[in-house]
Amino acid sequence: MTHTSSGNTANDRGRCVLITGGSKGLGFAAATRFAQRGFCVVLTSRSAATAEVAAKNIRRHVPGAIVSGMALDLASLADVRAFAARFLSEVPALHILIANAAQIPTTQTPQHTTQGIEKNTWSQSSGALPARSIASTLPEYGRTGRRRGADCGG
Repeated sequence: MTHTSSGNTANDRGRCVLITGGSKGLGFAAATRFAQRGFCVVLTSRSAATAEVAAKNIRRHVPGAIVSGMALDLASLADVRAFAARFLSEVPALHILIANAAQIPTTQTPQHTTQGIEKNTWSQSSGALPARSIASTLPEYGRTGRRRGADCGG
């Protein structure tokens, strides 16, 4: 790989990474590092406002970064489907998926998804499956040549 003087890898510029749970902790750190390397970053959080604040913080600290925040609640299959449709309409290609989202229980009483699955179990062990289903639709999308919404330079 060819490295530029800014530390970016030339092959990374314009590639797109989707990071679930990207507004805090390791997900946020990964999103920041990918932005520094020149990737187009889409980070998610259950809250659109939280996701956008995280994206704004990265853009403020990484000049020229292309980072957007989107709401995604992996505990809701309906939300996953809506997210996938929006993502496909706005982002031209996905190169890397980091399934980082998790949920920390806030009560002793188990909470359940609308499908009746215990949320902590779903988010911690099976929550990556809906994210992978999003990614599985993208190779076909990439061959259509459609370019709309976020410009990842791809």
